[in-house]
Amino acid sequence: MNLFRLIALAIIVWLAWHFLRRWREGSRLPARRPPAAVPTERMLRCAHCGVFVPAAEALMRDGQPYCCARHRDAEAGGTGA
Repeated sequence: MNLFRLIALAIIVWLAWHFLRRWREGSRLPARRPPAAVPTERMLRCAHCGVFVPAAEALMRDGQPYCCARHRDAEAGGTGA
C-alpha cells in the first residue's frame, strides 16, 4: 500500500510541475497583436423595411436605399409588398 501512495504522490508532483511549467512558459509569450483593421463597408437602411444592406448592394431610387427590387417598387406605388 505504501508503494501505491508513493507512486500516486509522484504522479501528483509530476502533474503539478508539468502544469506550472506550461503556465510559466505561457506567461512569457509576447502579447498577441490585435488583428489588422478590416475595412468596413457603409451600411444603408432600407427605406421600406429598415433592414441594413451594404451600400454596394443597395438599390437606390430617388436618393432612398432599398434592400430589394420588391421594396423599391412598393415604395414607388408599384406592386404591393
